[in-house]
Amino acid sequence: MKVHVHTDRNLVIDAELEARIASNAAAALAKFGPRIIRVDLHLTDQSAGRKSGPHVRCRAEAHPSGLPPVTVTHDAPDAKAALDGAVADLGSALGQTLSRIVDKSRRQAARRP
Repeated sequence: MKVHVHTDRNLVIDAELEARIASNAAAALAKFGPRIIRVDLHLTDQSAGRKSGPHVRCRAEAHPSGLPPVTVTHDAPDAKAALDGAVADLGSALGQTLSRIVDKSRRQAARRP
């Protein structure tokens, strides 16, 4: 599974932090293994240029093999919380999506004579 981290121009992360983020995301989603081709993490600073405190949004998008992408969004006061929340939400969404597919294929197999 490949993990790509993207940021807007208001958030800057170095290569070491990007590698750590990718590694943590891959570990959290490892149970889905080869079913996931790629994960994209998009971080944006929602309060850029405003006086309000930091507000970061993370949009996480997983690309399962042979299925449309699964996307979730998580907002938090800082990048770490946004990433952690988005990866957790993505894991739940993937679990639901993939279990529905497995259940559907089992029901179809049970109907066959």
